[in-house]
Amino acid sequence: MDGCLKLTLNGRYALSAMLLLAWHSSEFPSESRWMTIEDLAKKHRVPKPFLAKIIRPLVKKRLLSSKRGVTGGVALTREPKDISLLEMIEACEGSYARTFCIYFPWRKCSGQHCPIFCHLRKMEEETIEKLRTISMEDLACSMEEHPIRKGTAPKKGDSALFSLGK
Repeated sequence: MDGCLKLTLNGRYALSAMLLLAWHSSEFPSESRWMTIEDLAKKHRVPKPFLAKIIRPLVKKRLLSSKRGVTGGVALTREPKDISLLEMIEACEGSYARTFCIYFPWRKCSGQHCPIFCHLRKMEEETIEKLRTISMEDLACSMEEHPIRKGTAPKKGDSALFSLGK
C-alpha cells in the first residue's frame, strides 16, 4: 500500500508543515510560536516560493497566521488540539464529502435520504468523523515515535518529518 491517506503533493507538504508547527509549539512552549517560511522550507527541502504557495490556503482558511518582516513567519491560529485533520485536509484538498452518487454519477448524492444509501457512503461518513476527531496535537505527539525522532537519517527526498513519497 502506498501510504495510508491519499493527499496531493501540496496536501502532504501542508500537513507536514502544520505538524512541524504543532510539534514546535508543544516541544518549545515558552519560545515564539512563529517559524519563518524559510526555516520550514529548509526542513522540508523544498523551495521557499513553493512552500509559501502551499501555505496560502491554510492562511486563507485561518488555520495559520502569517506576518511579514524580520520577526515574521507563520504560526498556528489555535492550539494544536483544536485543529482537526479534517480541517487541514479540506483547506488544502477541498471538501472530503462526496458530491455525486456512486451508482448514478449524473446526480448528486442525497445521503441517508437515498433509497439505496450505500455501505461505502456509511464508511465515508465514519472516516470523515474520525478525521474530525484527530487533532494536529494527536499527530504531533505520535511523531515522538517516528523513526526520525529515533535518529534514523531521512532518505534523499524525504521530508524532515516523514516521507512524502510520490
